[in-house]
Amino acid sequence: MGPRLIERAIGYLCAPTEAAAGEASARLERWATGASVQLEDVFQDVSPALDSSILERQGFAAALRHLHRHRHPLLVIGHPGELGPRPLAWPLAQALVTRLGARLCAAHAAEPVQTRMVRLSLGELSDTFHRLIEFERRLPIKARMEEKGVRGERRGRHPPYGFRLSSDGKRLEPDERERAMMSEAARLRAAGDTYREIGVALMAAGFQPRSAKRWHTTTIRKLVARAGELS
Repeated sequence: MGPRLIERAIGYLCAPTEAAAGEASARLERWATGASVQLEDVFQDVSPALDSSILERQGFAAALRHLHRHRHPLLVIGHPGELGPRPLAWPLAQALVTRLGARLCAAHAAEPVQTRMVRLSLGELSDTFHRLIEFERRLPIKARMEEKGVRGERRGRHPPYGFRLSSDGKRLEPDERERAMMSEAARLRAAGDTYREIGVALMAAGFQPRSAKRWHTTTIRKLVARAGELS
């Protein structure tokens, strides 16, 4: 028997606290290892309001933009309940992912998730439809903004990691210290360190986040991914 094929995927999770998100991320990575799935990145929403619509979640939108940009074939969520208790949550997420040419699956569902018939008022259906149209309209716009950041073009008030504003305040130029930090994060990840361990190592080496008091695993993931894009 030949080696098992490795499928590339994006992960998504939603948890009420940072600690719970860390545990959920670890479970998702263990599942991916056993399922021969390579998680290129894991996006998350940390909020006590787990009943919020997926169309209002920044982490879920970022996961879809990543799918759109990199053409990954699979989006894995930890558990169907992380999409929220609303009856349209799963079919809505499935529709969005399918429109991007990918598949949606739940890592820890007790059984395959079935799209079921739901009763909706005309007002609820109309509201969901219009919000979906607006969400899809903004998706490629935000993806283009992310691409501008990778190219070193200014896209907002704060420059992306690895860049700083030039003296004229309009253009971006490389920040060599931050790029060295990102390269170190990528090296530690390649050596087998967890994202949490990488954050501790960066703090010990004098590399601090721009605004937070400590490094969050989500930020470290993005630093490692961007290091590969900038190399």
